[in-house]
Amino acid sequence: MKSNLFNNNKSTEPKNKFKDIYCGKGKIGEPVLDAHCWCELNGKVIYDPKYKEHKLTQKLFKLTKKTIYKKFDPILQELCFKVVNNSKYTNLYYEQVKEEMNEQNIILTDEQISAFIIYNVSNYFKSCFLVAYAYKKLNPNVEIVCGSMGWLGKDGKPHWEFG
Repeated sequence: MKSNLFNNNKSTEPKNKFKDIYCGKGKIGEPVLDAHCWCELNGKVIYDPKYKEHKLTQKLFKLTKKTIYKKFDPILQELCFKVVNNSKYTNLYYEQVKEEMNEQNIILTDEQISAFIIYNVSNYFKSCFLVAYAYKKLNPNVEIVCGSMGWLGKDGKPHWEFG
């Protein structure tokens, strides 16, 4: 959710402490976590959208397109999910989409809202927890996980953009 893009230092160590990951509340009250969220099936990443904004980071830090992931330990993941769930952040977007559709006299189910979010995923940069949640609504057999995400550098060293 929080990017290292405006920090000119390459981040070669993933974070593993909640005090380093939780950054407090953003301008509209949503939690700000220096973390990333994606969906896995049987331990393999199966859903994590790519955003055009990532290309700038890859160019700035001389990174490859090889995405790397490191899951937080289970307790740290639980803390991150608790922060996101307690903030009603995920529901905020769902409710916003519902309101916009209701104004047009369109009633949507949660599955339709999820499909709308996934279809329009480019509008949800830095909303990885919401996007993973929407994907899971449509694919209940996947697992939502959170942790560090980045890219492998052309020098062979990792750069952890989130977490």
